[in-house]
Amino acid sequence: MGQNFHTSWVASVTQFKAAQMNPAIQYLDRGITYLKNVIVHCDGVVSWKKASNLLVWSGTLRILFNRDDGLAIQNTVVAANVSLSDNQFAYVDLSETNNAVLTVTAASVTTGAASNFLAFNRLVLGYRNTTSDEYFPVALRLTDLSKVVQVLTPANSITVDWSLGSTAEVLLDRATTTFAFSGAHDGQRCVLVLLQDGTGGRAVAFGGEARAGTDLSLPPTLSALNKTDYLGFIYRDVGGFYDFVSLSKGF
Repeated sequence: MGQNFHTSWVASVTQFKAAQMNPAIQYLDRGITYLKNVIVHCDGVVSWKKASNLLVWSGTLRILFNRDDGLAIQNTVVAANVSLSDNQFAYVDLSETNNAVLTVTAASVTTGAASNFLAFNRLVLGYRNTTSDEYFPVALRLTDLSKVVQVLTPANSITVDWSLGSTAEVLLDRATTTFAFSGAHDGQRCVLVLLQDGTGGRAVAFGGEARAGTDLSLPPTLSALNKTDYLGFIYRDVGGFYDFVSLSKGF
């Protein structure tokens, strides 16, 4: 919060006159203001990619707060990512300029030393711990991927980034569409929704990261024209495979 007001403010002598106390009170007021009513939201999806140590936001971050003069101020951060190592937190230093563009930075916590996460104007977004390497939100929570449906553009080859949502759907409008998978976290359940167009008879193919067991075949035979099929996968960090675990057809 700026200067330390537990020690003498002027010339090593504690003074209580308004002229001496007012600067301290102003700093205190600003500090309290910045600690209240901060709103952080994202235009896209916020996800933690544990395997690559990345905190990712797919759209602009928008940070709203009250400036010390009472005005509502917005700061933004463009879609990007930041790498977090063990015992590191992600933060931004707020700007009093409306619509200022900020950068997310990572820093380590050192106990028994001066705090670097309670610095004036500093907003901590989240922290990565040292045991499970998980992300713990402070001001920036992760998106519930189970509630996000990705609508993919038809193409000969499609890469599905499952960190953007656990359900992905696409209209099959060509003979064969080849899928590649990436971005899932360990244990994530991923649903691929395949819609046949009015021609039907469309087929799919998959990369080596997708595999089937003994009771299901991959790729499966799909339904006829204008029908919808649901393919379920579970991602496992061990081996990096997307296991094909369910098939429901003909909707």
